[in-house]
Amino acid sequence: MGAPITKSLTKYVYDKDRNVFCKLFCSRIEKEYPNLTELRKEIGDMVYDIDLVEYSPTQKELKDLHIDKLRLSSDYLESIGHYDPSFYDTCIKNNHDLKYYECLNSEIVTYDLKQLEMQNSFKMEKHSAIYYISDIHLDYKIATRFPIKASIHEVRRYIHEITEGMKKDTEYDPPLFVIIAGDVSCNPTINRIFFEELVKSFDYRQIVTILGNHEYWPSEFGSVPETIYSNYYRMLRGMRIAILQNDLLVLKDGERIAVREEELIKADVKEIREFCIGCSVLIYGGTAFSGLNADFNCNSGIYR
Repeated sequence: MGAPITKSLTKYVYDKDRNVFCKLFCSRIEKEYPNLTELRKEIGDMVYDIDLVEYSPTQKELKDLHIDKLRLSSDYLESIGHYDPSFYDTCIKNNHDLKYYECLNSEIVTYDLKQLEMQNSFKMEKHSAIYYISDIHLDYKIATRFPIKASIHEVRRYIHEITEGMKKDTEYDPPLFVIIAGDVSCNPTINRIFFEELVKSFDYRQIVTILGNHEYWPSEFGSVPETIYSNYYRMLRGMRIAILQNDLLVLKDGERIAVREEELIKADVKEIREFCIGCSVLIYGGTAFSGLNADFNCNSGIYR
């Protein structure tokens, strides 16, 4: 798998209980700042990367800052006349996925990662567990959490809590792979935020995903399945996340190798068998639904 991605051990956070900003190093407080102005003197434009959802800056603190770039709450933005409802209206309020759940009236999946049982012969010394989850359906959860309004920063913060919760599920058995098996959201923006936060919680090399039928619903990514997949492929590969659609992902000699559908079709059974010999893990993935059935496919029947 190679060495893990290097992440900064220094972090700046707002402590709501004490109403101070803190500089943390390895979760240890190194320095405190009484307000945003004092913090900004030290970190400059890095202030735009700090979670300020629970903080209400004064007008003096906002001087020379781009409010639209700050990670503020919808309540605060509304109080100063700066709340833009377009994100909420487009991604949450008018999301047609919500009508699906209102009609379904069923329990939505939790965010607990499940661990695949593996044969002992495939176990390695470390990072041997494979976890999976599907049908997260963030649209319903976000709308329930934020029924009236929300800033994109509040939604991102909520999704980050979810991905960190997933990470805790793997604390006692580090993952070799984390498989996200479709139906995260029907909205590309929500999907993008989810995977951006997921790569903060896990090494991108651990993440494998496929699209679910909800990802194939018409959106800003198009209405034709091939176009939708191409757009998701570009988005996820930009994050270096493996996305499979009738593709094979293997772990061979510690290297992650993807074999695309076109290559599998060209190869004969003997060539595929010889290639797979010596692979410690093989994952074949893709979206599976009855695309040739007139009543049950990704655009009608139980899917829509």
